[in-house]
Amino acid sequence: MSKKSCFSFLIVIVMILAFLTLPLVAYADGDEVIMEVEVGFDGHFNIQQWTPVVVNIENKGHDIDGWLEADAVQQDGTAVAFSTKAVIPQGSKKRITFYVQFSTVQRGMQVRLMQQDKAIKQIEVKNLYPMTDNQYLMGVLTDDKDALNYWWQKPGNNGLFTYHETIHLNAESFPDRKEVLDNFAVLVINDFDTGMLSQRQIDALNAWIDGGGLLIIGTGPSGQKVLSGFTNKVIPLKTGEIVSVVEIPALDVVSGVKNHSDVPFQLMDIEMDGADEVVKEGDNCIIAKQRSGAGYIFISAFDLGIEPITGWAGSQALWDNLLAEQLDAQKATYMRSPDLQIPIKQNKYQGILQALQNIKAMDIPSINGLMVLLLIYLAVIGPINYFALKRFDKREWMWFTIPLLVLVFSGGIYAAGYTVKGDEVISNTISVINVKGDGNAADVDNYVGVFMPRKGDYTVSAEKDVLLAINGNNAFDPYAQPSNSQSGDAARIVQAKVVQGDPAYMELYNANVWTMKTFSMKEVIPQFSGFKADLYYRDGKILGIISNGLSYPVEDMVIFTPYAYQIIGNVASGETKDVSIQMPLYISSNQNALYNMLDKLYPDPYRNGNPGDLTDEQREAMNRRSIVENIAIPGFNGPYTMTNGPTVAASYPTPIGSNISADGDFLKVFAFIEQKITDDIKVNGEIPTTAYHTGVITGGLNVDFERDGIVSVPPGVINAYIDYDKSGSVAMNDNGINTTVFIERGRVIFGFDIRRFKDVDIDKIHINVPVMNKGQGSAIKLFIYDNDKKDYVESGEGLSVSSTSSGSIDIEGDAVNRFINDGGVIEVAVDSMYGVEIQMPTITIEGRKR
Repeated sequence: MSKKSCFSFLIVIVMILAFLTLPLVAYADGDEVIMEVEVGFDGHFNIQQWTPVVVNIENKGHDIDGWLEADAVQQDGTAVAFSTKAVIPQGSKKRITFYVQFSTVQRGMQVRLMQQDKAIKQIEVKNLYPMTDNQYLMGVLTDDKDALNYWWQKPGNNGLFTYHETIHLNAESFPDRKEVLDNFAVLVINDFDTGMLSQRQIDALNAWIDGGGLLIIGTGPSGQKVLSGFTNKVIPLKTGEIVSVVEIPALDVVSGVKNHSDVPFQLMDIEMDGADEVVKEGDNCIIAKQRSGAGYIFISAFDLGIEPITGWAGSQALWDNLLAEQLDAQKATYMRSPDLQIPIKQNKYQGILQALQNIKAMDIPSINGLMVLLLIYLAVIGPINYFALKRFDKREWMWFTIPLLVLVFSGGIYAAGYTVKGDEVISNTISVINVKGDGNAADVDNYVGVFMPRKGDYTVSAEKDVLLAINGNNAFDPYAQPSNSQSGDAARIVQAKVVQGDPAYMELYNANVWTMKTFSMKEVIPQFSGFKADLYYRDGKILGIISNGLSYPVEDMVIFTPYAYQIIGNVASGETKDVSIQMPLYISSNQNALYNMLDKLYPDPYRNGNPGDLTDEQREAMNRRSIVENIAIPGFNGPYTMTNGPTVAASYPTPIGSNISADGDFLKVFAFIEQKITDDIKVNGEIPTTAYHTGVITGGLNVDFERDGIVSVPPGVINAYIDYDKSGSVAMNDNGINTTVFIERGRVIFGFDIRRFKDVDIDKIHINVPVMNKGQGSAIKLFIYDNDKKDYVESGEGLSVSSTSSGSIDIEGDAVNRFINDGGVIEVAVDSMYGVEIQMPTITIEGRKR
């Protein structure tokens, strides 16, 4: 073969090889792909919640095997990309949903269809409505939106529906993941066939309710359709025939508005196991309430979207007033003032970060050691180097001895850091198991920190289908504005990519040396035995037993209220412990009892200065203290608000029914476990050699206030409210555990709504109005409204009033009824001669059930 032929042959071979190295993929052209994008709920989404991104794709071109992605802009101007697999064969249509967690006020985003790292189609979505924590979302699931338009109204009365946005939902837009349903604080279902919901949607709804959601259901003539998709596990309801009722005065009383319609009510006969009939007319249950875990289900016997409800001016006021009476204090307060949750979330995040970083590898090298090294460095590089070279008459060598010494000492500093931090990947997982009131299910919040010993890229895999959320340095700031936040900025640095599916994983880019990246994921444990308690209140004490229903032991169990606590200690599987908690009448000083509990369990080693290197026991104690302070006890360090309006004015009485019990937020429990709740994550395909796990179980405990016919209600269960229309200037400070009130010179009227105790013969009432500064005890004067005299009084038969620093009012015997008005409210007046701060008044009740 000639040289020319050989050369031609080689050229052909090279061309063939070059062709073979090209990707054998036919790309669908952008014009051949039709793509529509829906973000959030009618464009609305909650910051820090999971926002659905629904993409409808029609592919008229070649097969697509790629992924969808969108960026969430961070506060530092970088972005986190969220993505999911997208396989769209030629000629097909697909509806694909993935989820984005926004951490800033982002009003636009770009959704891209990617294949082989090339965007073959991209859609710019604008005019989004990011919702901060000063409002909440309400979802209305119905086939007739117009009939329920009153749920879209925002009354200006600072009620429960003042700070909300309402979203219309259907079977297609209703979320099938609990984490996404958590965008909503309230759901209303009326005139909708729930049989159209998938099992995943029903399961998500059930978990959402148990996690603290508020569900309102309308029945009436369409009741069977509305209830068709629910099993007895979700709503244990028995239904009967439809009856016609001309009028229901009880609804007029609750709403405060007379219904003048001539159209009769069409009521479904409803009976719910263990429910309270909160509105009743004769033998008819009009509205029933059922607690489910930490949440509420309200079922009305009438349709919410037909006459005589739709034409009635009290249709929304009915639910505003009813929920104010029936919800626990925390739920009602957050609906009135959603922004009160902001400090709780911020403190919770800081506590998580502190606990996750509390591993030896994250310790800062000894300051004393670094100072010694620095002094030696300065001495060697300066005078020692100079005099040594001068002695040998080699001072001209300083041009290379100084850089050499810098390298040597830099290596020494690195070695000091390496000694402390090492070179292995470490994971630290904190699992917070939120047990429901019935003890049969639990939400698990997993927080994971990954220590990265080297600079570079890392892949973290959860090895399951969960929603992974990356926690940035400025997470949980709902008002954060992103730096340079123009959506679609091609120059923006993407710090991480979250890939959703099974398994879900996260790609972290260009991580710095010796840093920790933190992220979180939620899970639901459908069967979790938890703790079983039989508790009641009597003679100033919470008494009873609590047992560990888990198959493994727990450590450091504590039962607590804002007023008192009991350290139960370690409890073996199946073991039962006695409970006896002496309940003071008021909190003697802000959060004092809980801080005493923390100091007994987990002393702070830094309280008396820097203790140096922590022992393993001290480190674990600090870990647990941080978790309890900021995670296990929501609101322990927050929220803190000052308000001059009625945004937190409400009555929060405790329900009374066949079994008088406290809602789950009155008495709480936490305990630590060594059992690993979630599987180890993988980093770069391997489980870290060192993987720490900490588990804490938290939840509410029911307390019976009626035992053997005797009713005893402790302080802190029925909260006072302020009647702003009758009061002078007043400001409130609510830190989540203890509420104080600053009264300017003048009078403030407090109310206690006890109407649901109408079935109790009350023998004694004790009211406390403590002054924060005991030296100002003489600054206040107490009065109570006497319905017979139509005036506020400070003395009388059966009445004792003490206007001191520990101000109190006692009412006994037949006098009790004289001080309860027709609306079931007791009014207390506090007069102040000058500015004084008092605690929110508390009330205790003793009596017998009729």
